[in-house]
Amino acid sequence: MLDLTERLGASVIGATVYEMRAGEQLEPYHFHHGVEEWLYVVSGAPFLRDPDGERALEAGELVALSSGPSGAHTVRGPGTVVMFSPGDGGWCEAFVSVYPDSDKTAAAPGVMFRRADAIDTSLSDAGEASAAMGHQRPASGSRSPAINLMTASLESPPGQGSRDGASVRKSTLGPRLGAQTWTATLYELAPDEATAAYHYEWCRESGRSSSAEHRPYGTLTGRPC
Repeated sequence: MLDLTERLGASVIGATVYEMRAGEQLEPYHFHHGVEEWLYVVSGAPFLRDPDGERALEAGELVALSSGPSGAHTVRGPGTVVMFSPGDGGWCEAFVSVYPDSDKTAAAPGVMFRRADAIDTSLSDAGEASAAMGHQRPASGSRSPAINLMTASLESPPGQGSRDGASVRKSTLGPRLGAQTWTATLYELAPDEATAAYHYEWCRESGRSSSAEHRPYGTLTGRPC
């Protein structure tokens, strides 16, 4: 494991690299309330488990994992992946991790309890109680979509503008991944092309990646709540 957040000077967006041998599991099956995470496969063929079951991913694929039960997940090797999650300045409020397999909930460091113990026992309706404990399975079709950044389709600009970034082929990935908190944009840059004019933004943080391939550049943008 390699935590990149502090090394990159980030606060809103956190990033951690994990290398897993065959069969090794990144973490227990879980989800967060109010927290979105993204997964990028660097190499190998890791397996992603989500509410629709388990499936193999391939190098170059990007997945957005939504908050709540529909974004429950775990990953097992073999492969190297990057997990993007809120950094120190991006949580906005206390977060909660829910582990459906063991019926446990974790909050602040060192605080963990059974979800069943946290439910008001005066709930009279069994269905209401079951829903409150999160035992219901998300609706079918809740599989987290994946996009391979090496083969993703790009949109040509409507016209040949003169401003920086106006003529660059790109694709906005957030809506295609069903993301709500962050967005990501994939660019294809010809020599001397720029994604935008030199700039900075208030209350936003961006992460950038590059490759030796012809499609070399991408951004992941987050904002504090």
